[in-house]
Amino acid sequence: FRYFVRCINLYGKLCLGRNQASLAFLLENDSMPWDYPTLLTMLGEEKLPALVRSRLTSLMLRLYVDRDPQTSKPQVLYTRTWSKVVPEESDMQEDKDFVATLPVCTTGFTDLSAFLLQELPFLGGAKGKDGAPSLN
Repeated sequence: FRYFVRCINLYGKLCLGRNQASLAFLLENDSMPWDYPTLLTMLGEEKLPALVRSRLTSLMLRLYVDRDPQTSKPQVLYTRTWSKVVPEESDMQEDKDFVATLPVCTTGFTDLSAFLLQELPFLGGAKGKDGAPSLN
């Protein structure tokens, strides 16, 4: 059990910082069961201990929600004089044939949002004034 939990934790830490090599390995490897529907099903499984579910939640966050590489925007130089500007060809080329090789969530995470809104009150054991599970 501890080995399984620590492996999930390791996978999550490998993907930390949007490490594209680790993301590609975990998502494209057929021996790894980390596809989106499987993770969502495992998160909804009440028989799994809270520790496993929390590690799976962080893994899902890093594999699917926060995984796109950070892009830098070119800084605008405001000190140019228009009379000295020479038109030049852009070195930024758009790759129109690029197709993402990693699986992408096509639902816009609506199912993950619905799951979290439904299950969040139960996960922490929080109860309202009437004794029912609540976040208030």
